[in-house]
Parts: sequence; structure tokens; C-alpha cells
Amino acid sequence: MIMGMLTAAKRVANTYDSVMNLVTDFYSKQLERNVNRRQTLALLEAQLAFFLGIMPIDMPIALRIAFTAWTIVAVKKCKRCL
Repeated sequence: MIMGMLTAAKRVANTYDSVMNLVTDFYSKQLERNVNRRQTLALLEAQLAFFLGIMPIDMPIALRIAFTAWTIVAVKKCKRCL
């Protein structure tokens, strides 16, 4: 049972690594410069924060303000990373 769980965990880690490599390569091509894993994660965070902040769903204004603040922080983080 433990070996099966370890195999599954290794498979998940390998899949995550493969997907992150694809996303990193995509950003590198789009930005026309080399992008590392940390920069890729910062870009993904900024995109997620922006997407959650503009979702056309009914949410309290406080939550929308929190997502906007998160977007601002994430974009500043991207600027530092890139």
C-alpha cells in the first residue's frame, strides 16, 4: 500500500514538473526571454488573482477588494521577479 502511494506521489510530481516546464517554455516564448520556475509561478499567481477579481459572479464587495489587493501585490511581485 505504501509503495503504491509513493508511486502515485511520484507520478503526480512528474506530471506537475512536466506541466510547469510547458508553462515556463510558453512564457519564455511569449516574453522573448528566459523565464525560470519562480518567475512562472509569480506570473501564474498574478493571472489567478486578476481572474478571481473580475469573475462575473455575485460576491461581497469586501471579497472583491481583497482580490484587487491580491492582484496589486502579485503584479508588484512579478515586476520584481522579471
